[in-house]
Amino acid sequence: MSSTLETRTSRTSTRSLLPIVALLAAWSAYFITYILAQRPPRLLTRTFDDACYYLKIAQNAANGLGLTFDGMAPTNGFQPLWLYLLVPIIRFVDGSPERIFKLSLVLQVLIMATAAVLLYTGLGKIFSGRVVLVSALFFVPAVFYPSVNGMESSILILCMVVLFLFGLHNRVFEQDRAVTALGFGLLLGLTHLARLDTLFLSIAIGVVCLWAALRDRARAATHLRRLLWIGFGCALVVMPYLIYNYRSFGAFVPISGILKSSFPHVVVSGTLLEKFGVRHLAYLALAALVLIGFLFRRRWGWMLPAHPYVAAALAATALAMLMHATQSTLFMKWAAFRWHFAWYGLVAAVALLAPLEALLASRTAALRKLATPLAILVLAAGTAEIYRKDSRDFGYDWHAAMFDAATWARNHTPKDAVLAMPDAGFVSFFSGRRVVNLDGLVNDLTYQEYLRQGRLGDYLDARGVQYLIVHDFGADLDLARYESAPIKLISYKYETWSEPVIVRQSDEVFRSPVYPYGRHRVMLAIWRRNADPPAARVTEPMPPAGSRPGT
Repeated sequence: MSSTLETRTSRTSTRSLLPIVALLAAWSAYFITYILAQRPPRLLTRTFDDACYYLKIAQNAANGLGLTFDGMAPTNGFQPLWLYLLVPIIRFVDGSPERIFKLSLVLQVLIMATAAVLLYTGLGKIFSGRVVLVSALFFVPAVFYPSVNGMESSILILCMVVLFLFGLHNRVFEQDRAVTALGFGLLLGLTHLARLDTLFLSIAIGVVCLWAALRDRARAATHLRRLLWIGFGCALVVMPYLIYNYRSFGAFVPISGILKSSFPHVVVSGTLLEKFGVRHLAYLALAALVLIGFLFRRRWGWMLPAHPYVAAALAATALAMLMHATQSTLFMKWAAFRWHFAWYGLVAAVALLAPLEALLASRTAALRKLATPLAILVLAAGTAEIYRKDSRDFGYDWHAAMFDAATWARNHTPKDAVLAMPDAGFVSFFSGRRVVNLDGLVNDLTYQEYLRQGRLGDYLDARGVQYLIVHDFGADLDLARYESAPIKLISYKYETWSEPVIVRQSDEVFRSPVYPYGRHRVMLAIWRRNADPPAARVTEPMPPAGSRPGT
């Protein structure tokens, strides 16, 4: 790229930056206003129960209880970077759970706005202002809006943007500088701490570096040396966390990874459309085209920008996307949610720039005039999508039931009460009570042993559980007439069901209105299980991992 073209493009991007910043400021103001104005039950519909896993663990850590969800069992069931960011905020913010919850979402808006401004300031130095503006308009509904979800998505997007811009500014794939490669590796490691399955990004970067070494035999040693420095920097950041996991929990990955993954056994659950949705499948198709353009540049080179670093970065992230999607399809047994794929939209927003640039640079006058109507179309479609999602009437659903149950527990149970339920995030955080997680994602492996041994009741006794909660109760039951019902829970580690715990209508202390859950009409119910103080119920030691009943 000539210096004249770079100067012209830079001037163009400077003029175009103001409307992009204005756009992002306007949307940020809207998102913040929406968050602050809404009641918590409504906000819960745009987040996930797992978001309150983060908040509860961060709250316990800030209060000196360590990394634990229920205040008793240690856990590593979280992506570390977002949790580490929440701990000091909760430590120094004095407020209700509702206030802290809203603050966490406002923080995500600010993180996403920062990521967007940084990204498009950098891209404006390479691409024309017209296509950068269109990409920014796409970014808001495709990346910004869905990443304000209470999960780790926003901090992951920011890490990926900073990683990309560091490599762009320092020409990391072109220069032979150990310090630059090491710095890139450190940022890559930080990205892994934002979400651990970005491991595929490291693998993809290694593949791209090896591909460059094969194509450029004269500088093969340089490419390999660069790869080693990147790997070393990444390991410096990630290895302490992995070693901590292994020493404390017996595995390198968090417990959620142990319970959800079937690797190396293939278990295809659901269809691709169910798992990814139309949007993410389209992003994967775009990633495949990017890789084709990278491998066959003579014919498909228009899919990639002329800038060598951006082309290599796009190829690496596209390959990482396809590997991640393959792993999610073949080895995720359950709970593959859309936020797992939030970063796909970021890759798509950058990947669209080169084809748009080629289209609008066409010699055909009609095509050159497409920029303005295209921007208006993208803005209108994005605004309509955000309005549709924010104005949906969910009626009374499980989010409202969860908040009602949390409010009941906060008002009607002792402060030292112990509750237990699956999907325990919302109820635990908003109730201010200790809630034992029964799906296992923020519990420890001891719980899986109890389930495998058929001793769920013993586990509840050992934890001093006084109230049992089920949020999808009554799918196969006459709720008006039941006298008792069996509650069974699955061990996702061993794929076995626990023995049933019997709940009785006479012990029921809270019942929500009936609401739709999947194909059923269900309710949330709370049963009093034991009114004794928790300490009085700890009557036996936990079984060691791997032990069997009677041993």
